[in-house]
Amino acid sequence: MSKDNIVFPRLFNLSLQSQYIILASVLGIIITLSIYFSYSVMTRHYHSLVENTRNTSEIRNNILKVRNHINVLANGIDLVTLQPEYKDQVLLVFQASFTEINQILDAVIEKELLGGAEFISALSQLSANLDQLRVSAQRLFEVRTNVNQQYPGMEVSSRVLRPAQKDMMTALNLALQENDEDALQSKSPAYRAHLVHLKQLWTSTISAYRLYLANRMGSFDEEELYDQEVHVDEYLLEMKNQVAALLQYEALFGFESEELLLKLPEVLTVWRDGFAQVKQIHHSEAWRKDSEIMREEILPSMEAISANLLVIGRHLQQSNSQLVADFSGAGNLQTRQLIIIAIVFIAYSFIIYFFLKALVFKPLGILMATLSANPDIDPDKLRGISKAKEIKNLVDSFLVMHGHVVKRQEELTYHALHDSLTSLPNRKLLMERLFHDIEIADRNSSSLSFMMLDLNGFKYVNDTLGHHVGDQLLIKVGKRFKETLREVDTIARLGGDEFSIILPETGREHARIVAGKINKILEQPFKVGEHALHVGTSIGITLYPDDGDNAHVLLKHADVAMYKSKHDRKDFHFYEQQD
Repeated sequence: MSKDNIVFPRLFNLSLQSQYIILASVLGIIITLSIYFSYSVMTRHYHSLVENTRNTSEIRNNILKVRNHINVLANGIDLVTLQPEYKDQVLLVFQASFTEINQILDAVIEKELLGGAEFISALSQLSANLDQLRVSAQRLFEVRTNVNQQYPGMEVSSRVLRPAQKDMMTALNLALQENDEDALQSKSPAYRAHLVHLKQLWTSTISAYRLYLANRMGSFDEEELYDQEVHVDEYLLEMKNQVAALLQYEALFGFESEELLLKLPEVLTVWRDGFAQVKQIHHSEAWRKDSEIMREEILPSMEAISANLLVIGRHLQQSNSQLVADFSGAGNLQTRQLIIIAIVFIAYSFIIYFFLKALVFKPLGILMATLSANPDIDPDKLRGISKAKEIKNLVDSFLVMHGHVVKRQEELTYHALHDSLTSLPNRKLLMERLFHDIEIADRNSSSLSFMMLDLNGFKYVNDTLGHHVGDQLLIKVGKRFKETLREVDTIARLGGDEFSIILPETGREHARIVAGKINKILEQPFKVGEHALHVGTSIGITLYPDDGDNAHVLLKHADVAMYKSKHDRKDFHFYEQQD
């Protein structure tokens, strides 16, 4: 009989208690080793998840900083476009912003915190597009502070037309001077009269051209611009005829002026060709170099940057989803391991099984059910389902991440629907509420009033005291408006010094009362720093459904009524069909 055949009968001959103890000990060792292995795997997985969560949060914060810097860059470009004298200050801000952006992007790319070819590519493209934006912005600033670069037509005027203009005037003045000094020439009054007429005609031509330039640079009236071009061309045609007629007096030309007068046709041709170049430039998209740079370089770069940020944001969202899935997977993995251990052990010890079920399976089941099935997470309930450190840390990490996601989503939603300066609703939220209030009015067969307001005197405050005082004034005006209106009313800032008000469930008389209140509260001065500022308002009022059957028509008619109020110097004006 072999040694194995002797050992096993002895084992089976032992009491059930001994067999249970032996088998329980063996299973205990197996379970202990299994638990140790499971704990090691879970710990490594847990640390990996925590590290990924930290990396994702770090990248999200860095990308938010980049977005803020990009907003600063866009505001700087707008500021220099409107006020070129701030170029040097904006360039300093640009340098600091670009330096920090590059440091952030280089750090993220170097660490490869999230990885992924698309993510790294988007970061690299974002860096390249920002470099292109920097170069284009510098070109824009240089062009914006140099009138000849900003307006190519002015460069042609300086380089071609001005010298020809001086040559023409010099020749005519010299000829007149010689005529007055030479007794022989003075015997021909017709010659002198022709010179005087030619000089006056040339002066009128230059004046017409300068008026044409002023209209083009100011972008006042396109139709008037064409008429002015025709006017200059008519002067040039008359100049051509008069210069040709001047040659009949060649015998009377003075010694010094003869050569200059003979060159007048050539000088006039040079000036006329230069004017043709100016017209060609002014009828093209490139008549303003700064607009061309904005259209062909700045805006495409900003669109590309926005596209890069969308890709990065999508990748971060995917990373968040993956983290949630990993957390859920970690719990499922632990559940499966414990279930396998429990199945092995339950055959020999119901006590151990119920022990495991009470302390492990049930808490994990509650955690998984809560995380996967309940969108409204109760933190206290989650933290109370188990006292196990790993599960508590898992829950805490998830709650922190979930809190960040909810908070940032709420911030994004708020900023998308409110004015950044006054915190009043913006145009988008205004239109949403207007559509909503119109639906309610239709359902209840009631009416509503809609107002457009434009502040009178604000531009003077803004121009004389600066934008910071103007911004504070807008904030105080918006606050005073809001305090005057009902809770159900909506006051929104559309931009600049324009506001809009929705008055649900109101008719013409109530709108008139509210308009009077608004003008009344503006009579009190606004205290901004050491300044007591006064502003008024022009109000255009429309009624639904009398003045329009939809939100867009109401907005359009209210705008017309507002300008009618401003034109008539009235406090307010109700829209009328003849407006």
